[in-house]
Amino acid sequence: MSDPENVKNAAQEAADAAEAAKAVAAAKIAEAEAAQKAVEEAQALADAEAKRLAEEEAARAAAEKKAAEEARKAEEAARKKAEDEAKAAAKKAEQEAKAAEKKAAEEAKAAEKRAAEEAKAAEEAAKAEAKAAEKAQAEAEAEAAAAAKAAEAEVAAAAKQAEIERKKAEAEAAAAAKKAEADAKKAEKAAKKKEKLEKKLAAQQALIDQCPKVYKPVSTSKFFWYGLFGVLPVIGLIVSIFLSLLPVNKNVKNYGRAMLAVHIVFIIVLLALAIFLRFYIDEDRLDDILDALKKIVTSFKIG
Repeated sequence: MSDPENVKNAAQEAADAAEAAKAVAAAKIAEAEAAQKAVEEAQALADAEAKRLAEEEAARAAAEKKAAEEARKAEEAARKKAEDEAKAAAKKAEQEAKAAEKKAAEEAKAAEKRAAEEAKAAEEAAKAEAKAAEKAQAEAEAEAAAAAKAAEAEVAAAAKQAEIERKKAEAEAAAAAKKAEADAKKAEKAAKKKEKLEKKLAAQQALIDQCPKVYKPVSTSKFFWYGLFGVLPVIGLIVSIFLSLLPVNKNVKNYGRAMLAVHIVFIIVLLALAIFLRFYIDEDRLDDILDALKKIVTSFKIG
C-alpha cells in the first residue's frame, strides 16, 4: 500500500474516531437532556424555590450543551483541517514521490500522528463533556431531591399548622358551646328569677289591690319626702299637723301623728330646758351659755 493511501486511511480513521466521539457526545447530550427533562418535571411539582433552582440548572445545562456543541464544531474543524493537510500531503507526495519519498513518508507519519493526537484530544474532550454532563445531572438530581425534601417538610409543617388550627378551632368551638350553654343556663336562671319576682310582685300587688284604700301601703319615696319636710323647723310642725289630720290613709296619718308627737316632745324638752336655765342658772352663766350658743350658730354661717 502506497504512502498516499496510508495517509488517506489515517485520515479516514481519524474521521471515524471523530464520528464515534461525536456519537458518544451526542448520546451524553441526549442523556443530559433527558435528565434535565426529568429534573424539570420533578421541579414542576416543587414550590417556587425549586422552580427557580430548576430554571438555573436548565440554564447551566444549556450552557454546557452549548459548550459541547462548540467542542463538536472545533472537532469538525480539526478533522477538516486534518483532511486538508492530509490531502495536501498526499498531493505533495504524489508530485515529489520519486524525489522525496522518505520525506513524504515522514510527513505522512507526522500527519498520521497529528491526526491521532487530534482524535485523542477530541475523544478526551468528549469524555470531559460527558463527565461534566453526568456531574450536572447528579447535581440536578441532588438539588431536585433537596427541593422535594424541602417541599415535603413545608407540606408537613403546613399540615401540622392546619392540625393545630383545627384543634384550636375545636377548642374555641367547645369553649363557645360551653359559654353558650352557661349563658343559656344563666338566662334561664335569670328568667326563673324574674318570673319568681314578677309572681312575688303580682302577689304583693294583688294583696295591695285587695287592701282597702284606707290601709293601702305607702311607697318609700313618700315616707322619705314626708320625713324630709317633717324635720324642718316650724315647717315640720305644720306638716306633721297636716298629715295627722287630713289624709285618708291610716298609714300616712299614723306617720304624721308620730312626727307630731316627736315635735311635741321636742317642744316640751325645750320648755323644760328654758325653765331650768331661767330659774336655776345665774344670769352671768346664762349669758355665757347664750354667747356660746350664739358663737356656735354663727360659726355655721357661710361667707
